[in-house]
Amino acid sequence: MDKPIDRIVSDLVRETASWDSIEIRMTVKQVHQAYGPKISAGSGTTTEHYIETSSLRRFYKAVQIEPPPDLVVWLGYSDGKRCASVAFHRPPRQAEQQQITITKTFLHEQVFGFVDRPKPIQYQHVGLIPLREAILKAVPSGTSKVANRDCQIFIFKNVPGQRSSQDLVYHLDSATSLPLKIEGFADEAHYRSAQPSSVWQAESLDEVQGFHVPLHSRYATYRYDGGAAIESLTNRYTIDEVKFNQDTSTMAFWPTYDKGVFINDLIEKKSYYNTPDKKAPQELVAAQTKVPQRAPGLPPIVASELGGGFPWLPTAGLVLGLLLLAAGVGLWIKRR
Repeated sequence: MDKPIDRIVSDLVRETASWDSIEIRMTVKQVHQAYGPKISAGSGTTTEHYIETSSLRRFYKAVQIEPPPDLVVWLGYSDGKRCASVAFHRPPRQAEQQQITITKTFLHEQVFGFVDRPKPIQYQHVGLIPLREAILKAVPSGTSKVANRDCQIFIFKNVPGQRSSQDLVYHLDSATSLPLKIEGFADEAHYRSAQPSSVWQAESLDEVQGFHVPLHSRYATYRYDGGAAIESLTNRYTIDEVKFNQDTSTMAFWPTYDKGVFINDLIEKKSYYNTPDKKAPQELVAAQTKVPQRAPGLPPIVASELGGGFPWLPTAGLVLGLLLLAAGVGLWIKRR
């Protein structure tokens, strides 16, 4: 028997909004296939560290560890009122801060319209809307079985993405109401043809401190050739550690600025170097925009540096990063 919506909402409130804090450490292993003349087959590994509190303080860092050298993929902070993202210099100076951008929104959320969190807790939202709220407008679509668990299926229409919207199909665990599988479809025709562009699926549902989290999950993107599905990218997520309700009073939710680092404050509408006189580069003072600026003398920021990728293609930027790193170019890329 299907669970009523009010009970699903109640489950989701308990599982996703009743803790004071959550901390996740995760390993992501990615394999991508060759595609066209510009993308060759390859693989890579990143580690992710994420902290969030009920007061919306947040910290999120991803580091590419394979292939070497270690490279910060993205680093974001929120003190609950404002957010900061940190970009680093190219190798061999990859440990030195290059630019800090201060905004009202966390990491890539304003640009791409989906919440920046690790898998699988990213899917506790639909775009930027908490699942416990979005479920009220979802379309029920039967039942399924995922990871040997009974699920109810719900469809969310026209969820925003980087280039276009998609229909997302959520398979919610009947016992906990947490998502165990999400399928992304470009349009209704692809949905009717059972041709998803991406699929995330939990391989387990584990209990930690009274809460439930899929510690192991898999994500894949697909392209189609004559109707046949070709898996173009695969991410395997392993949550190495998850902790709830820690004392976060000594944790840092704002970066410590390196001496001389370029600061681009989009809230206060000012740009300067972190020096005693806070000297502002004149060529940027007159060119403040809502898009992060690049420090003088460096190439313009491109979409991939902001984190690129659909919410259903969370680490597409990582593929690009692996390729650019091979060419000796360090950049700030993304992933959910």
